[in-house]
Amino acid sequence: MISMGILLVLLGQTWAEAYDRFFFMQEELYSCNDTAYAIACDTVDDAYVVVGHTDQGPLGGLDVLVTKLNAIDGSVLWSRAYGLPGFPEEVDDYGRSVIVDYGEDEVCYAIAGYTKPGFFMSNSDALVFKIRATDGSLVWGNLYMGFYYVEPDWVYTDDYAYSIIKDGGDYLVAGNIESYTYQTPCGGFSDALVFKVDAMSGMCIWSRAYGKMHLVDPPQPKDDYAYSIIEDSSTTPCNLFVVAGKSSLEMGWLSDILVFKGKKIDGCINPASPWLYDYGLPPWVLKCAYSIKNDPHLGGYILTGDVDTSIVVMRLNPNLSVGWGGTGRIYSIPNLANSRCIQPTSDSNYVFTGFTAPGLTASDDLLTTKIDQNGVILWSKVLAGCQGHGTGMSDKDFGQWIVECPPDTYVAAGYTDWPSQSSWIPTNLLVARMDVNGNIPCWQYPDTCMKDIETLVDIEEVYVDSSYCECEIGMELVEIVDSLVEVRDSVICKSPSVGIEGESHSRIPIIYGVRSVPNPHISETTIYYNLTVGCDVRLTIYDMTGRLVRTLVAGHIEAGEHAVVWDGRDEEDRRLAQGIYFCRIQSGNQTEEHKVILMR
Repeated sequence: MISMGILLVLLGQTWAEAYDRFFFMQEELYSCNDTAYAIACDTVDDAYVVVGHTDQGPLGGLDVLVTKLNAIDGSVLWSRAYGLPGFPEEVDDYGRSVIVDYGEDEVCYAIAGYTKPGFFMSNSDALVFKIRATDGSLVWGNLYMGFYYVEPDWVYTDDYAYSIIKDGGDYLVAGNIESYTYQTPCGGFSDALVFKVDAMSGMCIWSRAYGKMHLVDPPQPKDDYAYSIIEDSSTTPCNLFVVAGKSSLEMGWLSDILVFKGKKIDGCINPASPWLYDYGLPPWVLKCAYSIKNDPHLGGYILTGDVDTSIVVMRLNPNLSVGWGGTGRIYSIPNLANSRCIQPTSDSNYVFTGFTAPGLTASDDLLTTKIDQNGVILWSKVLAGCQGHGTGMSDKDFGQWIVECPPDTYVAAGYTDWPSQSSWIPTNLLVARMDVNGNIPCWQYPDTCMKDIETLVDIEEVYVDSSYCECEIGMELVEIVDSLVEVRDSVICKSPSVGIEGESHSRIPIIYGVRSVPNPHISETTIYYNLTVGCDVRLTIYDMTGRLVRTLVAGHIEAGEHAVVWDGRDEEDRRLAQGIYFCRIQSGNQTEEHKVILMR
């Protein structure tokens, strides 16, 4: 917690942090594997909402993990787990997409994902739920189990949800359905799936499957997947949606980018203009679109994904013809580069995030790249950490989603195996808030947490095919539950404080990197802190009522990293009761607080 005087100077701050869910059982602290796949910006609360999953979840197996962060400094506001309780078998629940629903009465978040195994012990059921922004409590949440009729039986499919958007008082969800007992409604092993959900009740309004045909003699059905959905802003009124994903042959060894449009009222594709295309680029191997957005700069749409081991970015016109003169942009880094999300920016450019291997510092690095309207690279960077402060990144760091919030500030979310220190294990949530140039300055200016990486760009011709089919399917619903969880954070890098409204402030904070290990603790915990300069420091422990219970440091301390042990006792050497305490460190007019949990 930062005092109001310090908070005012952090409004333009950039930072990167890792987040770890933990729990305490039989007097042992357990750290979980946590993964983030999506992030959304809540402009009412000045917060970020991060969605993914955590293992050893309180509901059994993997649980969807939703964590709300203070946008200014990255601190945790609350965190909850969601899913289907695992009785008698453990089930795994995954979160893949999140949106902020600014309702008339309250702000809520809507999340899409899937559960494995499903309710009937199928491979998977789609998962959609709505929660309150204030504390993450459930408004409603359901598994969605697809089915269709193949004489003489009703066939239940394996269902996945990857993307969700708001449509008036409803939600549109995109994913895919699979069946390995029968062919799917469109004839393959997998069909793209879109279904509409009432935002108030969670009831399914309609659901449809979509598929492509490989035009050979005889035609062969393809396997189709939908990973991203948007409203079609090129139509007035806005009555269509646009979906991007992939369409593959032979169980996925060869695939093309899939894009199609449907009507929001019923999901049908307009037969007068059957916009369901796949796009091929050389080399003739794996191609996939993971993210599509409306293009406010040139009209139409902008998408990103992978072509073999490189990144693809394509522009599409409103009729789904290929922009940039029928060509796409291929971005490559030696060995491997992948892109997972693209975002048009307020300065009329585009920014996308993913990962590259090898990176500059490790085997996998979070990658963020900014391009102009012609696809020319403006900058390309990887997250490296602040080497001089001991927060250099380790082996695996992945970017999965990116937003611009506030303007000229790019926030990427993913996961990392940093930090590899006591009581932390891979993987952890990762959020990096960058400035307009992709930088996060370290405390010791001019070092930067983001490092430039050389990225090459090629221009390739795109080939288009327009065959398709669509089918209506049914949906059954099963309710889910939620549970509060604890998440701790650790700063990778944070920019120096910047003054506002003409005030002058030091570019370098005196205190940074306050943390305690282990936390929670039974007998003792080590409190770590760093000083940029030698100064007088007072480090104290307070209880929940604000009463001072222990002074650990009082005097002049030299610059550098320091550690002090607190044994859970007060000034009179008496054991304190179990509960939440606050470590407060002060120097001059700077104050930071860190929550410490004492267990007995």
